[in-house]
Amino acid sequence: MLDVLHNIDESISRRLHVGDIDALRIVFKTLELCGNGLVWLSLCVVLAIVGLKEVAIHLFNVIVLDLLVIGFCKAVFRRPRPSYNSRMSVVVAVDNFSFPSGHCTRMAALSYVAPYLFSFHIRHTAMMYFHILCYVICISRVLMGRHYLFDVAVGILLGWGVGAVFLSHQEGLYSFTDNIADTISMKFINQ
Repeated sequence: MLDVLHNIDESISRRLHVGDIDALRIVFKTLELCGNGLVWLSLCVVLAIVGLKEVAIHLFNVIVLDLLVIGFCKAVFRRPRPSYNSRMSVVVAVDNFSFPSGHCTRMAALSYVAPYLFSFHIRHTAMMYFHILCYVICISRVLMGRHYLFDVAVGILLGWGVGAVFLSHQEGLYSFTDNIADTISMKFINQ
């Protein structure tokens, strides 16, 4: 039964794969970077530097939760990436595993929590932006041949779960991370 589902997943995903179309490559690579965990962690640092510490800490917590969930799932399931993706290159495969899609989990989690991370005046706009970005990135993962359709679907579901966990433990996570950040910054100041 699982073999049948795997074959269907691979067949549909292969049909959706657009191949190596040069005109789309820059768009896909840009989308790939938009969902990259290191880019989001770097954004946390920038936000903290420009004085948006609270947003930076919340964003950091969402990304760390996402990375923990994805790391665990990929270590357990170890599903290889699609074989028809001949140009899986420098733009980063942090790992060689496909299930679930970390980009999709991350973007779904961010779209889930976006209304809570931004001020009241831009909540609707931020939520709309993150939802659009989430699903465009998710679709691009299959079109690029980086993931199978099932990897993306499960990634989205896991991302919503990460978002829900974050929101239910938001205050405790914030206090914990804020204390660590204060301790680290005090060590730099005292040196």
